[in-house]
Amino acid sequence: DALNFQGDVLMDEGNFVAAKTNYEIALGIMSNITAQEPENQTFKKILLNTYYDLGHFYFTQDTKNRQDLTLEKLDQGLQVAKRMPLELKDEERDRIVAHIYELIGDVYTEKGEQSQALDNYRQAQAVITKNMKGSPDGPLWQFELGRNYRLMGRTQYFQVDYAGALNSFTQCVNLLDQLSDDERARYESSLAYQGMGNILHSQNKQA
Repeated sequence: DALNFQGDVLMDEGNFVAAKTNYEIALGIMSNITAQEPENQTFKKILLNTYYDLGHFYFTQDTKNRQDLTLEKLDQGLQVAKRMPLELKDEERDRIVAHIYELIGDVYTEKGEQSQALDNYRQAQAVITKNMKGSPDGPLWQFELGRNYRLMGRTQYFQVDYAGALNSFTQCVNLLDQLSDDERARYESSLAYQGMGNILHSQNKQA
């Protein structure tokens, strides 16, 4: 887990080669440990997060096969999640799984495969809403749901489903405007308002 954290720090610093090295070392270590102790859910969760970190790393790189590498690592992460007892509540695990689905959605959005993107955003939303009720991290899950609606709205806009996009953007701002002290919420909300403006602009062009 320390190697993943160090990789995140190196990513923030722009030291991508060193970040990748840390993630790959972490992946090798956690794969071996998890194989030796397959019932240890903590080790599986660290392995799950490592696959997400590597997928996110590849997505940020300007290389020809970055989309395929991203999807490969994220799919491997989901395979780890499927070997975990999902009926047991674990918000940290579920947050990683939701982020994996959303990043898969981002890849398909970039590829122009909007239906696939929307399917994955909906998968993420199902994980998020499952955790919102009764969670001590309610505001965090509220942020996650608001951000998810913003991603869905963007995809629906690309699909020229303006009614669906407007509904998703509205859901986003209704959730995130309640979190005005959260800088990330304000940023996501501003993107949703921008999306609403894009819808009006596109509708006016069609009129």
